[in-house]
Amino acid sequence: MSIVGLIGSYCLWTAVTFDEHAEDYIERDINHLIHAHRYQELRKISNAAAYKWLKKTNHVKLTFATDDQGSGNLGYYAAKINGRYDFFVTFKVKSLIPSRFSLIRITYYPSYHQH
Repeated sequence: MSIVGLIGSYCLWTAVTFDEHAEDYIERDINHLIHAHRYQELRKISNAAAYKWLKKTNHVKLTFATDDQGSGNLGYYAAKINGRYDFFVTFKVKSLIPSRFSLIRITYYPSYHQH
């Protein structure tokens, strides 16, 4: 396989797995803040409800509940964290290849899915 084919395959793989890369990165970033007790940073990127909820947990498992709702270099997803669907995450896409992200905001609306 030529170098052009390898590069093309890598670009295609990166595009197809973008959501998974973003999920993993954001989950890892949130868990790092929690485990390192970096609550000031967590407070800066969270609304009050998200901060209170995240500070009580020891570990998060994040799954995107929607496709990307952002535009340009901003990603915006409704997310499920530890089984709760009431979270939204916003992040900046720093580069596509390789995928690099910067978490901007975590919001939590506890009654968002209640009817």
